[in-house]
Amino acid sequence: MPAALSPAIPDRIASIDAFRGFTMFCMFSTGFGLRYFASHPSIAPIARQLEHTPWHGTTFWDLIQPFFMFIVGAVMPISFGRRWKAGGFLSGSSPMSQK
Repeated sequence: MPAALSPAIPDRIASIDAFRGFTMFCMFSTGFGLRYFASHPSIAPIARQLEHTPWHGTTFWDLIQPFFMFIVGAVMPISFGRRWKAGGFLSGSSPMSQK
């Protein structure tokens, strides 16, 4: 009896996946309650970087949205290339855009 064929797993770029995970972690960081450590001597510098603040200069938080846009732009050519190789860019992948 032949062995069952497993579906092919598409090649992934581990660095993009890791960067995407890091960016998502940063997006959710405000829900981790770091703001409650704003007066802690060793955690305060990190806690302040992961909060959206009024304009007093740039913090790490201000880079999260550009990071996310970079990820989207980096993977679009890869994703589009796979769709074109599979038989067309919009074939069945986005029926609403074809109307």
